[in-house]
Amino acid sequence: MTTGQERRTRRATRTREGIVDAGADLFEQHGFFATTVEQIAERADVSPATVYAIAGGKSGILRELMNRWASAATEIDVDAVLAGCESAAEVIAAIGHASALIHERHGRTMRIILETAPHDQGAHEALAAATNRYRATLNRAAVRIVAFDDPRRDDPEDVGNLLWFYFGYGAWGALRRDAGWSLDNARQWLVSQATHALTMRRP
Repeated sequence: MTTGQERRTRRATRTREGIVDAGADLFEQHGFFATTVEQIAERADVSPATVYAIAGGKSGILRELMNRWASAATEIDVDAVLAGCESAAEVIAAIGHASALIHERHGRTMRIILETAPHDQGAHEALAAATNRYRATLNRAAVRIVAFDDPRRDDPEDVGNLLWFYFGYGAWGALRRDAGWSLDNARQWLVSQATHALTMRRP
């Protein structure tokens, strides 16, 4: 590739990133459906035609955001993290840390998809796939927790549901969006409450 081609490629990549970021900002502020291509173009300092040509318009931006969220599953080697835990409490703390990290990196995208999914088939399918991946991760953590405790008393499915209650979208949204908590305060509280709930459910 020539130097000129490399510069053009880098410039196109920067333009695309700027358009996607502008679209994500506006989707979060005004909603996907209320946002216009013209608004995205103005925010990204490009023409509306460029938004379509480079990023595929609003739908293309939404697809890119979905792909970024999907890639989050590869950012943390959860199985390696779980293998390094030496107690049920460490497993819960590890899940809390990993969940907080994903929210830190992809929280904006998650909020956009959650709000758009009821009205858009692509967003609905992306959310369903992400939820299935996340719940599968929590279920693996639940199996690890039960292995540390008494398998005769604990049901991995029940423990997985408990982890989903404390580390699912609803809990994070209530603390971060509704209550205005910091990410770290929310993480610490959720880990504490999940640990307490797991202890209290045992006979």
